[in-house]
Amino acid sequence: MTEIDQKQLGNTLWGIADQLRGAMNADDFRDYMLSFLFLRYLSDNYEMAAAKELGPDYPRLEAGDRRTPLALWYAQNPEDIDAFETSQDPATGKKKQLDSVLDFACGSGSLLLNVRHRMGADPAKAPQFDAVVANPPFSYRWEPNSALSEDMRFKNYGLAPKSAADFAFLLHGFHFLKPEGVMAIILPHGVLFRGGAEERIRTKLLKDGNIDTVIGLPANLFFSTGIPVCILVLKKCKKPDDVLFINAAEHFEKGKRQNRLRPEDIDKIIETYQFRREEERYARRVPMTEIADNDYNLNISRYISTATPEEEIDLQAVHQQLTTLEDQIAEATQRNNAFLQELGLPLLGSH
Repeated sequence: MTEIDQKQLGNTLWGIADQLRGAMNADDFRDYMLSFLFLRYLSDNYEMAAAKELGPDYPRLEAGDRRTPLALWYAQNPEDIDAFETSQDPATGKKKQLDSVLDFACGSGSLLLNVRHRMGADPAKAPQFDAVVANPPFSYRWEPNSALSEDMRFKNYGLAPKSAADFAFLLHGFHFLKPEGVMAIILPHGVLFRGGAEERIRTKLLKDGNIDTVIGLPANLFFSTGIPVCILVLKKCKKPDDVLFINAAEHFEKGKRQNRLRPEDIDKIIETYQFRREEERYARRVPMTEIADNDYNLNISRYISTATPEEEIDLQAVHQQLTTLEDQIAEATQRNNAFLQELGLPLLGSH
């Protein structure tokens, strides 16, 4: 298309939009149109995801059919709708197969070795991954610069501070996550509440609905550090409008040099995450409105009380005990004074 054609098309579209606007205020009309365009964007992306999910079952429309392919599939397969719409829900259980897994801070590769049996193909050739896992170095000093600020991994979020690259690691891994994938990264608790650049990144991730779960782990689990750490679970397409907080810091087996999570502790974390269960002092689904009221601070203690309730005092019972003690003291004093009097010694309570 030539520049003249583009200009002519632009003028034509502007004329159509102006005619549709009628007497409506231009600003109001813009808001309506942007909303419709965004809805169309979501609809197109949903169709693309459906085409990938359904594969050869994705309908091909006949000429003149004005329905969308997905609408046709819904009409033809009412019994399969629930299974299709819940295919990405953790409650449905494990995926039958992972096509790709990324650990961008793999070190010895132990995490990748633990998930290799789930793999169905070589992930090295894939640009995006079903699962991203990482245990990067905590609060690593790095050198952010102007070139990195334009990097696709960080451009929409900003750069992590020079003193702590925790969010740089997170955003790096998140960039390579598939739209329907899940990312889990182990980080220090500071990422949950630190301010400045980290607060801005955390806030955007929350507003975009990308932070799914925050899991607090016990201290002294790792050889490299004794501090308590957390696991952040992230998704690009998250359904619930809340964040699940799991406080697993008190559920572990204490060791001489290092603490460890017992199988039942791990099972409890997994089941709580999978079914998004709530339990007093352990797990809670916190709505985004409450997180916003807390200035997008994700400190676990803000949402799950870890305080042990004080035992109620029965004042009547305490008064009875004090009265009994006073009677016992008076009786003992009287008995001892009888002995002291025989010995010619000063009596108790006589001064």
